[in-house]
Amino acid sequence: AIKLAKSPRYPFFMGYSFFEFSRSYWKGGPEMEFGMYGYGDCPLMDMNYTGLTYTIWNLIPMRDRRGHSLPSALKKAFTQDSGLPKLLSHPHIECKASTKGLP
Repeated sequence: AIKLAKSPRYPFFMGYSFFEFSRSYWKGGPEMEFGMYGYGDCPLMDMNYTGLTYTIWNLIPMRDRRGHSLPSALKKAFTQDSGLPKLLSHPHIECKASTKGLP
């Protein structure tokens, strides 16, 4: 199916989608089982959005019940490589000592 989707015969295919990208901590309960990435313990910056300030946290790959990395499993399902993207660690983004935003 992936080979067919990548075929020039279907130029409208633009990419893959995964539900849910990040864990919804605010939902709690069984909803905590979902999410490919979770928030780490490194506040990166504050962001103003519609008059409120939110803290932007680093992302950490989540694991399924058997301990398998969800981002690696998703990538392996669509490619030959299961390595994680380099965006999870960047030498120019550092943790901030404190933030004032909402979690």
